[in-house]
Amino acid sequence: MLGREVVREVTRLRGPGQHFISWWRPEQDFLDIDLVDRFVENCASDEEIGGFDLLGMEEMWDRLLKVAPDRIKQDTLGAQKFILWQKEGGEKVECPLAPETLMDIFDTETKHSYID
Repeated sequence: MLGREVVREVTRLRGPGQHFISWWRPEQDFLDIDLVDRFVENCASDEEIGGFDLLGMEEMWDRLLKVAPDRIKQDTLGAQKFILWQKEGGEKVECPLAPETLMDIFDTETKHSYID
């Protein structure tokens, strides 16, 4: 599929809470994960894409747990959910539980090189 076709399909199929897209090239030589809105904005219309899956927060959290199981956890304070993240260097960070946060942590932990 070409990028423009994928963008059309993503827009048509995306349901509430599906903030992430996992996509691959026809060669299936790598898997990329991004925020759907950023993917749609940056996808080249003539780019060859082999396929994609739309992911929600829980599915993205599960992927993040695979790459940093001992350094992340969710917690709640009142109605506020947040992530406790111990970075590679030992620094501890408290972040809001939001799609952008999950993506930032995922990109940092995988160094933008994810293999499922």
